[in-house]
Amino acid sequence: MVDLSNGRDSWTCPNDRQLALRAKLQTGWSVKTQSLHTLTKKPEALNEQEKQTILDVIKRAETLEKTEQQRIGRLVHHVESMKKNALGDGSNKCVLCGDTFGFLGPTASLCKDCKKAACQKCGVEEGAAASGLRFPASGSSNWLCKICAETREMWKKSGAWFFKGMPKYELPEPGSLNGRISKFFRPAPSPLQRVSIAEDCESSSEEEPPVQPPQPPQPSPVVRHAPLSHVHSISSVNTSHISRRESSLSHQWASEEGSSSVTSSDRAGSVFSEVEDDVIIDEVYLGSMQFSVTFDPQTSTLHCCLIRAKGLRGMDVNGLCDSYCRAQLLPSTSGKAITPLRTKTVHKTRDPEFNETLAWFHVTPADHIRKTLHIVIYDEDKYGDEALGSARLHLARLTPGKTSRFNVFLEKPYPDEVCADEGPGRGRILIALNYVTKRKAITVGIIRCAGLLAMDSNGTSDPFVKIQLKDDPHRRKFKTAIKWRNLNPEFCEHFTFEIKMGELSSKTLMFSVWDKDLGKSDDYLGGLELGFTSKGDRLRHWLDTIKFPDRRHERWHNLCGQIIGD
Repeated sequence: MVDLSNGRDSWTCPNDRQLALRAKLQTGWSVKTQSLHTLTKKPEALNEQEKQTILDVIKRAETLEKTEQQRIGRLVHHVESMKKNALGDGSNKCVLCGDTFGFLGPTASLCKDCKKAACQKCGVEEGAAASGLRFPASGSSNWLCKICAETREMWKKSGAWFFKGMPKYELPEPGSLNGRISKFFRPAPSPLQRVSIAEDCESSSEEEPPVQPPQPPQPSPVVRHAPLSHVHSISSVNTSHISRRESSLSHQWASEEGSSSVTSSDRAGSVFSEVEDDVIIDEVYLGSMQFSVTFDPQTSTLHCCLIRAKGLRGMDVNGLCDSYCRAQLLPSTSGKAITPLRTKTVHKTRDPEFNETLAWFHVTPADHIRKTLHIVIYDEDKYGDEALGSARLHLARLTPGKTSRFNVFLEKPYPDEVCADEGPGRGRILIALNYVTKRKAITVGIIRCAGLLAMDSNGTSDPFVKIQLKDDPHRRKFKTAIKWRNLNPEFCEHFTFEIKMGELSSKTLMFSVWDKDLGKSDDYLGGLELGFTSKGDRLRHWLDTIKFPDRRHERWHNLCGQIIGD
């Protein structure tokens, strides 16, 4: 602003911006300097209510910002956990679950983003749409593994796609469930927690008299005997691996009567030195089991009384199972595949009462030091028994001549504990199901079979598959092409049954595999039923098809010897 005189109350010429503003306000073209200073007013001070309102707004904005950072942190933690828990290499194994691809394994699908292979249960189709009779191709370019799919969701929900980078986030605290502690989720205690609880109980028992647990009713045991030479594990057991695992898992057991001869301080030191590297904490509750073990050094006999199990996994649609136990001593000294001892089957219950005693003879003091008792609970099924859980006890924890009682949580069995001959031995079949909502029809795919029986004199078979819908008013039946001289045929044929979604609960798909014979009746190779009356993997396959329509659901199933269909 140009000052035209040196006086205090002089006239001034405003600049162009002020002239334009004065023209709009119609206040004239010039003003005296003293009058200009008198027009400006000093701002009034804020009162306490206005200050408190401003502080509340700022506090609320900070709370919203922190909540948003925690939300983004949970998304990042979820993706990082999936990457950390990935088991495969993405080439010949699934990048997530680690299943090996192959003829009997799952089908590999290449991820569009990371270019790694994943099985179909660990992948998501990007923008998958229902199509008529054909399933989407497994190796199509719109296939994503769950890690890349969750990464895309994280970028979308966090706004990183807009900012071209991840915004500020706050990771959840360790020990919380995705940042939020759930009062409804109560995982099973880990082996380390169980030993800590047992030590707390021992330390507290020094101050007050111990409370004796209620003694279970003494059953009339059914004694089944077997010499030690006939009760060893299969020959494929890795002795060094078993010994290393036994040394860490032997500290997981806590006797109700304190029958262990190892002191509490020694046990605590050994647990904290080994359990951090070898024990994997599993939060999946598989149930619990009660049993007692007695080692008699005079007769060199080991008795195991299997009392009961509680809270087993339901295998049928009613949430029940038909369970029995198998027990064996590992590692084996003879190196031969020996059938383990087993109990009777208790039907239609999740809390079976076994009340049976299994006995092993010629158990030497060396076996008492180095061997481990392995107990596996199975669900009996005509298509192949499925392991429900296992328990392990190192015999060195036993006091000779004294009965020790245990009540332990079941754990996921190791592959060397599960018997290899659990199937009926008639081969397997790969089935793909997809319910198409637009067509109101279920598409059934017969992909391949493996390990079929040889029915011809040349050591092969000529298999084909029949498929029909049980209680179908239209009596629709389909049949695949015949694959001549092949025990591992590939069909890759698809059939469609028009049926409403609400009617699937009362329907059952029946598959039967036959060997074609010219001039005489065909030979039966095996059968399969999928429906609400199925159990285990077959029931889960059927329920997944209903629960997640317009998606491809592939699964291998064992064939049974019972004739299925007409």
